[in-house]
Amino acid sequence: MRFQESDQWVAAVQSLYPLHRIPPGEKALPPSREAFLLYRMRTEFDVILTMGARESLSYGLLCLLTGKPSRQIITEIFIDDAHPANPLWQTKLLLYRAVARRCMGILTNSSAEVEAIAERFLVPKSKLCYVPMHTNILDPRMMERDEGFILSAGFTQRDFDCLIRAADKIPCRIVIICGHEEKLPTVLHPNVEVQRSCSRDDYMDMLNRCSLVVLPLKRTSRSTGQVVLLEAMALGKPVIASRAPGMLDHIRHGENGMLFDSGDATALAAICRELLLNPAKTKSLGQQALNDVLQFNTIEIHAENRLRAIRTLWEKSCGMLEA
Repeated sequence: MRFQESDQWVAAVQSLYPLHRIPPGEKALPPSREAFLLYRMRTEFDVILTMGARESLSYGLLCLLTGKPSRQIITEIFIDDAHPANPLWQTKLLLYRAVARRCMGILTNSSAEVEAIAERFLVPKSKLCYVPMHTNILDPRMMERDEGFILSAGFTQRDFDCLIRAADKIPCRIVIICGHEEKLPTVLHPNVEVQRSCSRDDYMDMLNRCSLVVLPLKRTSRSTGQVVLLEAMALGKPVIASRAPGMLDHIRHGENGMLFDSGDATALAAICRELLLNPAKTKSLGQQALNDVLQFNTIEIHAENRLRAIRTLWEKSCGMLEA
C-alpha cells in the first residue's frame, strides 16, 4: 500500500522492507521468515504491526508457543466464508482466535468489519479500530477525459454476472478487467468486453478515459473493492457500487456516488442509464467524490489516521496490563 511511502509513516516506523522507492519487482520474504525476523526484533519496539494474514498468524503463533508477549497489532485478517464442517477451516479459526486474544489490537479496512471480526474471533470490539483506506493516486485531480464507456475491474468478491445481466439494458460499451480464474458466461452481450491480462498502466489508461466505474460486489462480510473505488474517486470518476462493506464507508448515495443492492441487475442498469443521460449529475458526483478523497483519503491523511489508531490501541493495551 502506498501509505508506507508517506513522510509521516517513514519517520514513525521501522520496516523489514524499504519504504521509499521500492524497486519494481522486489520479492517479499516468505511469511515464516518475516515472522521469525519480527520475533527476534520484538523487544526493541512498543508495537509490532503485522500486515498480511499469513504473516500475522505466523508471528502471533511464534509468540504464543514461546509464551512471549506479542506486542502485536494485526492488519489483514480476512473474514472468509464459514466452513464449520471443514476440519482445516476450524483449525485455522482456532489458531487465529488464539493469536487475536493475545494481540494489542486489530485494524480493519471497513467499519462493518469491526463487528464481524469481533464476532468471528471472539475479541471485544474495543480491541478493533477502523481506519479508512487511502487512494493510490498520488495527485488526485479531475480527469476530464470521457470516452463514453463503463469500466468494472477487480479480482476479489466481484459479481460480474450481475453487470453482465444488466448489459443489454445499458446503452454503451462495458469493459470488465478480471483475473484468468474468474468464471464468466460463455456468451456475452455485444457491448461487453473482457480483459483478463491487463497491466497496471493499461488499467489506469482505461480508468482515465471511462465515463463511469461500476463495482458489483457479492454479499459478504468482508470488505473489498476500496482500492478501485478510491482510485476512481481520486480521478473524479462517478462510481456505482453494491451496498457492501467498504463501499458504505465511502459512498453517500446520490451525493458522491450511487449505490444499488447486491445482485440487482435491474437497479444497476437503471442507474447506469440515468447517469449516462445526465452529464451534469455525473460531473457533480465525480467532483464531490474527488473533494472527499482530498479531504479524507490521501496517503498522508491515511498515514496520520493509522498512526493515531495504533497509538490508541497501544495505550488501551498498556492500560489493561496496568489494571
